[in-house]
Amino acid sequence: MSENPFGKSFETGGIAGGNRTFLKPENFVSSYVLMIEVTDFRDNAPNPFKEGEFRNEATATITHFPSPEALAAKDGIEIPNVVINQTFLASDLKDSVGKIEISKLALQPSKTPGRKASWVWRGVDPEVVDQVKAFYFAREEAIAAALSGADVPDYLK
Repeated sequence: MSENPFGKSFETGGIAGGNRTFLKPENFVSSYVLMIEVTDFRDNAPNPFKEGEFRNEATATITHFPSPEALAAKDGIEIPNVVINQTFLASDLKDSVGKIEISKLALQPSKTPGRKASWVWRGVDPEVVDQVKAFYFAREEAIAAALSGADVPDYLK
């Protein structure tokens, strides 16, 4: 067979909006804290919105805690396969593949007159970091326990 049976989306990692979600920082600016599990980073990924242009792109699972109460209750909202393509946000995650970042989002005014503000990551208090770490380890223990039963197929273990 000489013809490529796969569409362009196969080469670029999926149909936009299909199995991926693009980060909209304005939806998370009021979040108490975000746990960002970075799964991939691509330098100069093709920009699907501007033909012939490239951009940095990170992919992550983001767990959003909208309030201190949600974090205390370990009630995070997990959003898998989030594409982060905002310049500063994506570039800051370049060395974080396989790691977890704990942060908040903020809109940083430009120091150059006439330029747009940029989305940036902001640190959180050490107590909040400890709570997010406790959430993460509790979640991982629960997953391991759920997958260790005798009735779980081998391919899931």
